[in-house]
Amino acid sequence: WLFVLVYYVGLDLIRLFPLLLLGVWLMRLSLLGAEATGIKVVARCTCTCFGYSAVMLVLTYGSMAVIDFGASAARASFDTIDQQYRVVHLAMLAGSLCLLILFYAIARLVLVFPAVAVGDRLGPAGAWRLTRGNGLKLCAVFVVILLMVIALVLAVPAVLDAANTFVLWLYVNVIPPEHHHWPRSFVAELPELILMTLIGCFGIALLAGAAASAYAQLSGWRTPREDIL
Repeated sequence: WLFVLVYYVGLDLIRLFPLLLLGVWLMRLSLLGAEATGIKVVARCTCTCFGYSAVMLVLTYGSMAVIDFGASAARASFDTIDQQYRVVHLAMLAGSLCLLILFYAIARLVLVFPAVAVGDRLGPAGAWRLTRGNGLKLCAVFVVILLMVIALVLAVPAVLDAANTFVLWLYVNVIPPEHHHWPRSFVAELPELILMTLIGCFGIALLAGAAASAYAQLSGWRTPREDIL
């Protein structure tokens, strides 16, 4: 299970890096305006945010792996199916509770990302203190964003078939055969790849905007401190 944990964390981090790069740039643009220049600064801030993201992913996947490992070991110690099902149900309950706690903690710690983006040495402890009394409000904001992204992902299959058919038709009937360098299977997957990339960018833009706005209000960034929402 350790190999699986490392594999999935690594895979998610590889997918996350370009989105983090976009998110850092958007947060700098939101907080610094015209001063948000310099690709080297953006890259350095992105690497720092990448480290924080890696820790959060390891904690999330690690918690789930520990619960799953404990449930498997406990289930193996019982002989009857009824007892084994009870263990599975308890594991699911524990996993759900763990995810809720992690989501709350990450929602309060997420302000470390806009702080890093503008060069503020806030740190996780500072982000936790900064969000005192506003944790549930931040959770509500991020839940709404998460539901919006999920709704878009669920809507993808509705347009995907038509998009795949149209792209294949263009590839076969419009592009000359001598330029057919890509296999049809790859061409058929292009609409899904493009749509999911756009949804990911949209989600990151919403998260970056919400985090930057909350950081600006709670930290008193160039204005007096205010309570969010």
